[in-house]
Amino acid sequence: MLDESFLLDAAYRLNVTMMRRFTTVFAMHHNQAFAADILREIHMLDKDAGE
Repeated sequence: MLDESFLLDAAYRLNVTMMRRFTTVFAMHHNQAFAADILREIHMLDKDAGE
């Protein structure tokens, strides 16, 4: 599922929208590259666990 770029884009837009809608200390500090790295690592862990 994480290989689908449209899903990653939709998840990113949802995350950013939610952060902007609700004031949090993290709202202005979102880093798309870091989030992509985290999602990639989670995907790799999930992929390795399935073997």
